[in-house]
Amino acid sequence: MIDLDKQPHFSSSITDRAATEFGLKEFSGQLIESFPMPRYFQVHFEHVHSNVETMHKEIIQLRQYAMQLEEKLDKALDLLSSLAASEMSTG
Repeated sequence: MIDLDKQPHFSSSITDRAATEFGLKEFSGQLIESFPMPRYFQVHFEHVHSNVETMHKEIIQLRQYAMQLEEKLDKALDLLSSLAASEMSTG
């Protein structure tokens, strides 16, 4: 854990510039280590990015399957209507 009270105060003088840059890099490294979430999101993004094409193909297949189901449902409803109409005319 980073103890902010123990962090050096960074000087703006030219002579302390290298020390300041080193201190900032060290502090930012400690800060990043304290929060593992960015790495998790990076891995998650890489996973999603690598699987986007597969997911897109699956979506296309699911849409085609839904269209086929709608066509079958329409045919079944038409058949049911015609059967009900023929029963009413004979009954």
